[in-house]
Amino acid sequence: MNHYTRQQNNMIKSTLLLLLVALPLITFSQESIKKREADYPDNIWEIKQYKRAKDLYSNKDTTGVSNMEWARWEQWERLQSSNSRSTSLGNWQNFGPDTGSGRIISIAFHPTDSNTFYVGAASGGLWRTNDYGNTWHPLTDAYPSMAIGAIGINPLNPSKMIIATGE
Repeated sequence: MNHYTRQQNNMIKSTLLLLLVALPLITFSQESIKKREADYPDNIWEIKQYKRAKDLYSNKDTTGVSNMEWARWEQWERLQSSNSRSTSLGNWQNFGPDTGSGRIISIAFHPTDSNTFYVGAASGGLWRTNDYGNTWHPLTDAYPSMAIGAIGINPLNPSKMIIATGE
């Protein structure tokens, strides 16, 4: 019976010693709540702003030139060198007051005259050619909307036409 009590006493002493060593380690291994509260703002909106700013600046490249900018520059140089080697694909001329390009949205062909057809531009109105595209005549310059989305020609009476504005 004495032997059993001595073994129990040793186990109790070992457990207490282990607790005395482990308790301070467990207690001080956690980050202080006060320190965590000081790192974050008080309300949810400030926390959201803080996290957005933190995410924005954590992904910034501070070297000055991003990889994307460098890749674009290299692509531009390759394009310039390939353009100097390419042959001309036609003799294009810009017509109109702007230097920008137009965008054709719709085309309609005259049902009986193969030389006449119409095109509708995104912001340029309705145009007609009577000589298979050599010359063009604007038809809707006085209309309130210049965006032509669709053209419909009556096949029984080609002088009647419907145009839809917008894209």
